[in-house]
Amino acid sequence: MATTLANPLPATFEQQQSSRLTTRLLLVYAFMLYSRVFEAAMVWGVPNLYVMLLLSAAALVIVLFKGEFARAVRSPVGILLILFTGWAIFVLPFSQWKSESLHQVTSVWLKSVAAYFIIVGLTKDFSDSKRVFAAFGWAAAASAVIMAVTNRIVGDRMTSVGSLGNSNEAAFHIMFGLPFIMLLISRVKMIWKIPLSLVALLSLALSVKTASRAGLLMAAALTLVALFKVSFANKFKIVAVAFIALLIGALSIDQTALERYKTMFDSSDSSMEAASARESAASRKYLLKEGIELTLTHPLFGVGMGVFPVAASELAESRGDHPLWLASHNSYVQASSEMGFVGLFLLLATFASCLFGILKLDGIARRLELPEVRSMSLCLLLSFTALMIHYFFDAAAYDLYLPMAAGLCTSLFMTARPLIEEAELRAARGESNPEPVSVMAAPASQSALLQAPPAAVQTRNPYRLGRRRVSKK
Repeated sequence: MATTLANPLPATFEQQQSSRLTTRLLLVYAFMLYSRVFEAAMVWGVPNLYVMLLLSAAALVIVLFKGEFARAVRSPVGILLILFTGWAIFVLPFSQWKSESLHQVTSVWLKSVAAYFIIVGLTKDFSDSKRVFAAFGWAAAASAVIMAVTNRIVGDRMTSVGSLGNSNEAAFHIMFGLPFIMLLISRVKMIWKIPLSLVALLSLALSVKTASRAGLLMAAALTLVALFKVSFANKFKIVAVAFIALLIGALSIDQTALERYKTMFDSSDSSMEAASARESAASRKYLLKEGIELTLTHPLFGVGMGVFPVAASELAESRGDHPLWLASHNSYVQASSEMGFVGLFLLLATFASCLFGILKLDGIARRLELPEVRSMSLCLLLSFTALMIHYFFDAAAYDLYLPMAAGLCTSLFMTARPLIEEAELRAARGESNPEPVSVMAAPASQSALLQAPPAAVQTRNPYRLGRRRVSKK
């Protein structure tokens, strides 16, 4: 039976205006969320105008009013995040410090998970996804410039302001955003390629100045993953970029950062910087053991969200050790010790769902020759690689990065499906796909075609990828 394409009803002028306003709100939200402009503004004397609170509230009202919240929840990742939120609320009565756990749920996690529902709820089609990815690219570039302007040296290591006041977090923020900058460079006109390339190099130089060993591991991992996933011709470009990055790092690195990096390969250095790095590594190992012990002694409900420093210190005092009063410095142990094995499972399941989806989408896009989808999938894969490594070195399980990245994944899965359906219909008819497929530059008729799924699959799960099944009569 032949499959026909559905003819979407023409949108009214009011609907078009509402859609444009919604998209602009989403782009402003995405830019402000990642760029940290509002934090830098407060440092420069601008009073706290609660910009992110207002943007988040307005965006959530639209998501709820338009009924998009349910659509975001129905995705596999949305279900996992809702379960994680429900479990965090359920274990509150079992916390060793209930007021702190309540603060973590209401003031940290709920604000973080809202990013997922805003991104998924307000992203309607593939052109919106492309614009959101571009907004994150510009935001990453802006945050690099802000870090360069507001950087300060704490203990001979570069830090920035606000939420980027820690060297390791600043290095991670750079590495998470760098793939979006590179994706943006590949899309913009030549007049923007040079300044954005300079900002990318500036980001690498700032990462080196943080003297973060985790940041160095992220940079190496991102390079290896990119080399594995790109075409043979693009491997030479990555090697060239890596060589330039090494040159920039060699020119910008100081003795303090060099001594810290050397401890990754040689622990015999007797310098003050090397001793500080070894002490940091020893405290992380100690906290890791504390976290594992707390997990095993509280396997079901944990000690409570945000209670690890207190519980670990009490555990150390019970053994006669000196308490450190520090966070776990490991997000996986943070989740297991504070929320039990159930919390850890939901966290890992969210990661797995996103990563498996990205890899599957990349494979489908390669088979159907959809370069835009492939480039966006690679961008997400690299950012998730940085996030997974960062989780080994920082207590960030409740921060916004995972829900934010999960929102980008889900919205890409959802909006790429019509392109995949159209490409598979062309392949079934023996036609070649247009190269490259670009909804933003497509004529109105083609854009509508790509945004509307075929009639035979209108009821299909929008988050399921792969070949569609056409019934035979």
